[in-house]
Amino acid sequence: MVQELIFPAQGIVDFRPCVSTPLDSESVRIRTHISGIRHGEDLQILYDSPVRQRISYPYCPRCWGIGEIVEVGRDVNRFAVGDLVHGPMHHGEIQILHQNRVYPHKWIKKEFSVFLDPGVVALRAIHRAALRYGEVIAIFGMGTVGLMALQYALLSGAREVIAIDPIQTRLDIARRLGAQKYVLYADENQENLLFESSRIDAVIDFSGSDAALRRSIDCLVSGGKLVAASFPYHSDILPSLSALCSGKGIDFIIPEAYYDEKREEETVFFSIEQKRVIVWPIITDVVPFQEAPAVYSRMYADPDRHIKVLLEYGSNT
Repeated sequence: MVQELIFPAQGIVDFRPCVSTPLDSESVRIRTHISGIRHGEDLQILYDSPVRQRISYPYCPRCWGIGEIVEVGRDVNRFAVGDLVHGPMHHGEIQILHQNRVYPHKWIKKEFSVFLDPGVVALRAIHRAALRYGEVIAIFGMGTVGLMALQYALLSGAREVIAIDPIQTRLDIARRLGAQKYVLYADENQENLLFESSRIDAVIDFSGSDAALRRSIDCLVSGGKLVAASFPYHSDILPSLSALCSGKGIDFIIPEAYYDEKREEETVFFSIEQKRVIVWPIITDVVPFQEAPAVYSRMYADPDRHIKVLLEYGSNT
């Protein structure tokens, strides 16, 4: 039986049968090889307040994946059966997508293709921060998106990137990827040292922490930028933060989709393909698709252990 992953209710991960539907004329059917779990977003949807997330169940988690085309619509002219492609998918053994929403797989490792969608979030935040050469930037949250944003900030000319996270193992990876300073957010002494000594031009938050956003204001220079780039915060914090930033001469920014999202995707893929952005240290687990429910439980119970988790699909689907 062909299956897909589903969150039937809060805190529950399960499988359901994939519904077999005919292709329209410009779509392709794909047998999935690898998909990447959206660690922070999925755990918030599973375990945080459903009112805050505005999520209704059952919920089908989204991802970026790669697979092999097994069927094409009659008007498909970009691909053929047997081609490897990557694109926006769900965690399921079979996908149906319009031919214009997938990209041909190139020579990079298949596992690296699934970093395109977190890369877009990271790049978009860096673009919205409008970094100037020589600026100092602090990034809260060293998950997959934060670790990619760190590298885009350096490529954009940041003189210094400060990585901030409550998990030491993530900060160790951030240092390997170029962070000049790092702060263990759970250590009050380190926090105070950062906020007392640093003059920071931009702060980008990927942690989703309301407290991190509020604390960021204390270390920004006048004319600095605070970018709230995480999955939804509590609804009451953003207006009050915007007003507080305005009173201190700080730009408060919520990234929005670029006018040309496809160009963003192509830019991210180029950066990975050309090894301008390194993603392999971010992969902590590659597990069989059938073990997905257990993997989500482990991610929630032991956040120190996991960053980017990939699901691998068998060849018999």
